[in-house]
Amino acid sequence: MKTLKTITTAVVLLITLSSFAQTKEETLEWLKQNGSNYLNFEYVHEGYPCSFTYQFNEEYIEEISSCYETNKRIYYKDIFVIEDIAILDTAIPSHNKFNPRPTFVKIPIKKYEYKDRDDGEYRFSEENGLRHLLWYDADQPNARKNIDKVLRAIMHMAKLSGAEPYKDLFGE
Repeated sequence: MKTLKTITTAVVLLITLSSFAQTKEETLEWLKQNGSNYLNFEYVHEGYPCSFTYQFNEEYIEEISSCYETNKRIYYKDIFVIEDIAILDTAIPSHNKFNPRPTFVKIPIKKYEYKDRDDGEYRFSEENGLRHLLWYDADQPNARKNIDKVLRAIMHMAKLSGAEPYKDLFGE
C-alpha cells in the first residue's frame, strides 16, 4: 500500500511539473513577439545609419545587419546551452566609432551560417571557442532584465532543439 501511494504521488508530481514547462511553439511565439523588440540596436557608424535586428524562426535566429555585407543564421541546435545566463559575458566596444555605443552579450556556439549579399549563398563558419555577439541597446528601460528573458528563451529553444550543454572546463 505504501508503494502504491509513493508511485501515485510521484506520477501526480511529474504531471504537475510538466504542465508548467513551455513548449517549443510557445517559446518561439514569445520570442517573435518580444525578442525582436528587446534584442536590436540602431546606431550611426561613421556617419551612416545602421542597425542589427533579429528574427526568430523555428530552427534558427537570423541576424540582419543594415551596414555589414552579411546576414547570419544561428541554429538553436548549434548554441551551447547555459543554464545560468548570469555567466554570459557582456561587452561594450572600446572604440567609439558607434553612436550610441552598443552593448552585446556573447553566447557560445559551434558554428553559424552567413550569407554574403553579393552572391546570396549561405556558408558555414566554424571555429573553436566561437562566441556570437547579440547586440542590444543598454539604454532602453529594463534593458538587462529584458535581455535576460530573451537569453533564457533562446537557451530553452536550444535545449528543446537538442543542443549540447556548455562545458567551461578552464573558466574561459
